[in-house]
Amino acid sequence: MIEVRWFDTYSSFSMIQLDITVPKERMQELMSELNVTLNRERQAQSLLTDQSVQLQEMSRRLNSETNDREHNERSIQFTVKVPPPSPPSLLTWLLFSLTASLTRMVR
Repeated sequence: MIEVRWFDTYSSFSMIQLDITVPKERMQELMSELNVTLNRERQAQSLLTDQSVQLQEMSRRLNSETNDREHNERSIQFTVKVPPPSPPSLLTWLLFSLTASLTRMVR
């Protein structure tokens, strides 16, 4: 039995009942088609879940590779980088000045 409900032009609620019978064979065909469709939907959901897991794993690996590459590049830059020369210390400056003065005196 199917109930059909609607509002008529006077905004009052109306309802009719219909008796519909479906032959057993047709009902079995419909149920079989619905089961096939449900199984396909389950397979599709399973594939989507698998793909999601694979995508997450690939994303994790890509982030790890990127971090490793950045770390390696920083290490190489640090290793290759030559520190700038430091300004002469006061002692070095005094020794240079003294040497220059002595050199002038000897001449």
